[in-house]
Amino acid sequence: MKVVFDTCVLYPTFLREVLLRIATHKLFLPVWSNTILDEWRYVVSKLGSVQKDQVGSEIALIKLQWAESLYLIENSKIDDLWLPDSNDVHVLATAIFSKSDVILTLNNKDFPKSILSKYSIGRLTPDELLKQLWKEYPDVILNEIIDVYNTLKSKTNLNFPLKGVLKKANLPGIGKLILK
Repeated sequence: MKVVFDTCVLYPTFLREVLLRIATHKLFLPVWSNTILDEWRYVVSKLGSVQKDQVGSEIALIKLQWAESLYLIENSKIDDLWLPDSNDVHVLATAIFSKSDVILTLNNKDFPKSILSKYSIGRLTPDELLKQLWKEYPDVILNEIIDVYNTLKSKTNLNFPLKGVLKKANLPGIGKLILK
């Protein structure tokens, strides 16, 4: 399954790391375009120069580690596409031209299912995707979430319990499954 990452799932770091770690198990192939990565860089650049430098390194690393995930989109090919937020048309174009199955986003209103269905593209939130994968691969999901959480705790002064981190990362449903 090919899954286009909307910019909002590339940042914050915890969410991105969980998704990419799970993708290493070949449960789905993450997909993005340079425009999506540039949008990620722009959003993070507003936070200051340190974050801007860090995101540049993260983007370079992702391009290296996930070379098969980058799709080049010609701007002239997106002129006939429409979404409620014209700034998201490039995400739809990436999904169409990469022949992706799903757009992964936290902004459901910006990607109406009625429009996506015309292109045989679904829409999921990261929480919905992880809950679906949980049904077949609970150990993979649990282990990767715990590992990313522990890595984050060891590298930062993170004082939130896992439940709080999952909630903040918009993953409350998978949190309920994990923390029963």
